[in-house]
Amino acid sequence: MKNRLFLSFIIIIIIALISNFIYKELLTRDFENYINERQKERVFCLKTSLEGCYKKGAWDNDMLFETIHWGIMLGFDMQVTDTSGHRLLGVDDVLSNLDPKMLNSMKKVVEIDKPEGDYDKYPILVNGKEFGFMEIRPFRNYGFRKARAWVFRKRGQEFIIISIAIAGGGSLALAFLFSRLLTNPLRNLREAASKIANRDFDVILPIHGDEEIASLSGSFNYMAEALRREDSLRKNMMTDIAHELRNPLTIMKVNIEAMIDKVISDPSIGLENLHIETEKLINLVKGIEDLTKVEAGFFKKCNYSNVLLIDYFMSIFDEFRLIAEQKGLELRINGEKDAVAAVDIEKLSIITGNLLSNAIKYTVSGSILLDYMVNEDYFIFSVSDTGIGIGEGEKEMVFRRFYRGKTSGGMGIGLAIVKEMVNIMGGEITVQSVIGNGSIFRVSLPLKNDGADT
Repeated sequence: MKNRLFLSFIIIIIIALISNFIYKELLTRDFENYINERQKERVFCLKTSLEGCYKKGAWDNDMLFETIHWGIMLGFDMQVTDTSGHRLLGVDDVLSNLDPKMLNSMKKVVEIDKPEGDYDKYPILVNGKEFGFMEIRPFRNYGFRKARAWVFRKRGQEFIIISIAIAGGGSLALAFLFSRLLTNPLRNLREAASKIANRDFDVILPIHGDEEIASLSGSFNYMAEALRREDSLRKNMMTDIAHELRNPLTIMKVNIEAMIDKVISDPSIGLENLHIETEKLINLVKGIEDLTKVEAGFFKKCNYSNVLLIDYFMSIFDEFRLIAEQKGLELRINGEKDAVAAVDIEKLSIITGNLLSNAIKYTVSGSILLDYMVNEDYFIFSVSDTGIGIGEGEKEMVFRRFYRGKTSGGMGIGLAIVKEMVNIMGGEITVQSVIGNGSIFRVSLPLKNDGADT
């Protein structure tokens, strides 16, 4: 891409150069035409003036002198002859009679000793009758024509050089700048993709540049984060599954060996033990299936939309109200009735559902409170219960996969899923708990005020 950019700007420079040359040639041609026309006008004026020098059948020598003097000032070498070709008066005659000071001044403007070319001959007519001829040619470098033409051409050349310098330098500078701005993010993207291909998922691209480049970098970072999370989940899941399978399979093996060796005399006891461990395996597989389904949502981009929080949480409460009533628990909600926040409904439903499910499960009597608030930067809600509580040493452990506390009867998956979902949404979850006095799980999520997809 960098080479293409440089090539494009070089082509622009060449086009600009050609355009400048064409412009210069056209302008020079028009200027030359203008000069030639002015030249003809002055020759015509001199000829007309000479025609006025013939009066009453004779030439007025004083008027001839002044006219030729005027012609010298205009840059012409000229002389007047009669019809027979006899020279009446010329430049030499005029110059020899001029004041030396005036002659020196004239030499600064006109090179009177360097005429150019042959004489052009024009008839002098009076009343349609020919009485003589004006022979005229230009001096070299006289002020009217060549000096101005030289200045014009010099200015034209300077204009082209300056234009090339500005256009060329500017184009090269822009080419370098654009190549850096455009190719650097793409080069970083290529290098990052190469690292991803080598299973190095710890790649973060800086978000800068125009909207398209920034969007591409953001999408790549999301992909890298999803791959990193997937790789971590895969490794952790395999380790956790192996650990969880080991215990029931070991117990089953021991019971089978005991029955074979007649250590267990009553087969029904061994079969009962096998049945219990088989149920554990079935529940474990079911938990893994549930976890897999939920984790499919880990890699979807968050889809935010504005919701009225009171209506949203009441709809979640309706799903758990029957279970809570069966246990004699009261479900309460506290928060501003008109509070609105941009949330990912699918992910937030999983978080809220798991927290409410755990609260109901580990609360024998009392109530469960869902409290929420919205400030300028965050949407915060908490689920409080009056249940059995969590020991101080278990508060961090409860978010680990397949961790089951001393009083836990579940698979240890729900809170791990909640933790993952909160992390994906860029938030934080904390827990406060006292044994016998219940627990408070508080979730803090960055607020998406525009409700846009991200």
